[in-house]
Amino acid sequence: MATYLLNWNPLKWPWRDLAEMARETRSGRTVDEPWSTGRSKRIVPGDRVFLIRQHVEPRGIIASGRATSGWYEEGHWSADKPKQIAIYVDVEWDVILDPEIYPLLSRERLQSGALGKFHWDVESGGVSIPDDIARKLEREWEAHTARLLAAK
Repeated sequence: MATYLLNWNPLKWPWRDLAEMARETRSGRTVDEPWSTGRSKRIVPGDRVFLIRQHVEPRGIIASGRATSGWYEEGHWSADKPKQIAIYVDVEWDVILDPEIYPLLSRERLQSGALGKFHWDVESGGVSIPDDIARKLEREWEAHTARLLAAK
């Protein structure tokens, strides 16, 4: 099972139901939502995915989940590209953080220690995270979200 980094840029796509989806995962439920994989066609069902928020503070890891489908093509997510297609996978999100309420796993943390060996500033999603970095990220994410959920 591989681990991939997906990308979200709020300047390009406003996530209108983010707060609602974050509440769902905070209550222990998962949320099914497709996500663009950039150009990647490597993600398969069961692969772990992390979502990084880019270009707008706070930046950092905002969500985690598992792919529940292989890749497929559909209309582009951007209203500016109505005639283009994009590549997606269906994701079962297990944690989504609302940055208005909870801190993300910050860019500063991602750039330190063993995690700092990976290039987190991706412009497109579907980037493979090496296994050693993925294991460290999983531990950091679990500790980060456990602290937040314990405080609710």
